[in-house]
Amino acid sequence: MKTKNTDRAWLAGIIDGEGSISGTYFTKTEKSKHGTGKEWTYISFILNVGISNNDLRILEKTQDLLCTNISIGEETYEKTGNTNYRLVYQSNEDMINVLDFVYPYLVSKKEQADIMYDIIGIRKAKSYKFAKLTADDKSNMMALIDQLSALNHHK
Repeated sequence: MKTKNTDRAWLAGIIDGEGSISGTYFTKTEKSKHGTGKEWTYISFILNVGISNNDLRILEKTQDLLCTNISIGEETYEKTGNTNYRLVYQSNEDMINVLDFVYPYLVSKKEQADIMYDIIGIRKAKSYKFAKLTADDKSNMMALIDQLSALNHHK
């Protein structure tokens, strides 16, 4: 399917208004399972580009435009009975595809997209087999995610 610029602009507007470009990280310390008494700390990074809406057609159109088969999550709120749908892209490739598709038309989330490109760049540089993020990589990713979070909580 050939997409038009109006489709790309439409999706950018949806992401600007109803979407998120976000990330988080957490550290966890675990003890050795072999009884050595040793501990190690690791950092987990969670990144995503997502859209939430109570109109399923918006998410289905997004899937069609991006030619993806990412599952649409569904949550019904007990109090109101309203259903909310969520489409989340988490792999480097999927997030890049979404951002590349909408980037020229983003307005309010363009800065978040720039930061996400930087974070993905660090992850992709280490994506070959057995490569590990260095302490500098982790520190840079945490700083970028903090910037992303600050932008997302800006009023």
